[in-house]
Amino acid sequence: MSDPLVVIEQHAGMIETSLQPQESTRRVCASEHVRRQSTEALTYSPVALHTSTIAEILEQFAHDMRLDVADGNASPETLRAYWTDAHEHLQWLCERGSSPALADEDTLKEYRAHLVGKYATSTAGRKFTSVRRFYEIAFVRGQIPQNPAAVVKSPRANTGEHDTVKWISPDRLQQLLRLTDPEMALTAHEKLKRLRDRTMLLLMMRHGLRVIEVARLNMTDLDLQVDAEASSVRVLGRRSQGRTLHLVAQTQTALEQWMAARRLMHVEADATGEPLFVSMHWADNGHGKGGNRMTTRGIRLVVDGYLEASGAKKEGISCHALRHSFATWALYFGADLRSVSGEMGQASNETATKYGRVVDAIRANPAKYLTFLESPLPDSGKSEPAVKPRRKKAVRRKQSA
Repeated sequence: MSDPLVVIEQHAGMIETSLQPQESTRRVCASEHVRRQSTEALTYSPVALHTSTIAEILEQFAHDMRLDVADGNASPETLRAYWTDAHEHLQWLCERGSSPALADEDTLKEYRAHLVGKYATSTAGRKFTSVRRFYEIAFVRGQIPQNPAAVVKSPRANTGEHDTVKWISPDRLQQLLRLTDPEMALTAHEKLKRLRDRTMLLLMMRHGLRVIEVARLNMTDLDLQVDAEASSVRVLGRRSQGRTLHLVAQTQTALEQWMAARRLMHVEADATGEPLFVSMHWADNGHGKGGNRMTTRGIRLVVDGYLEASGAKKEGISCHALRHSFATWALYFGADLRSVSGEMGQASNETATKYGRVVDAIRANPAKYLTFLESPLPDSGKSEPAVKPRRKKAVRRKQSA
């Protein structure tokens, strides 16, 4: 994958062009606005040597992110997300004829509202956090006269902890696996796809892998033994920290079947190794043609298709819900909290306690104690006898003597 800083260096000129305001009368990019504020910049920030262009600000931002995020060990995907979020904000500014040097608190609040209206709250919060770091670095480096984002907070969802853990019910998880049954495939191509998809689903729903961790897997990460419990897979997680996960018979069988089918595709190694999961491409001559490594976007699209088909797809339920489901149901059926946290590659056990609290809430559901409502009502199914009107007693009148 490309280094975001390299991308910036290669396309610095294109950045300035892409940031041009749309109005024909304003044919200057945001960097020109920064230059006009040179006097103010020097007044507010004595360390500034010159007024930076947009390309220079983005380049410095990417450089600092590479050194700062995850203690200098952030993945290319994470760095690219920071850079993309900052670039998206600069485009928004330029469409309004503004620039980072002219932005104030109201500008940032307006942009925050723009993100909340366009994305899910969690996504909007992540993007705005990137923007806040962008302004912080630009101000410290003397590239803008003030930091308008210093007092503007990122949006947060007004949801409880139970709502943030999006899990899928056990019967829906089983339905996902039924949809990937290779024996139900009508063609050889469809059978290969189902073998691949079933294996990816099992790694996420039964072992708690993240999408990016599935995409990074190489053939050399597998250590399959005769005994499934002795088999393992080496996973590269966040901050490039590796962990070893022990497999179960179901996952090992799926891996062995997919690997046997994968040999027909003549997959070649890429820059990071020989990928375990690849896209499906076929040559015109009918023989397998080496596919490319599955991307995170490709994996999400595949999983979303099965979620839709199984009826599990709804707001908040995505590929990551398989990981939440693993933690929730593993704890529910008796797994140890520390073991679940280690399997998921979390930095501390405290992170996994949210799943434990969700499980406690499921188990402590007070509605479970009202079982008397499930009992049949007295005389259930019998028709009530019709109510007969009461007859009035005849009143005898005494005859006068």
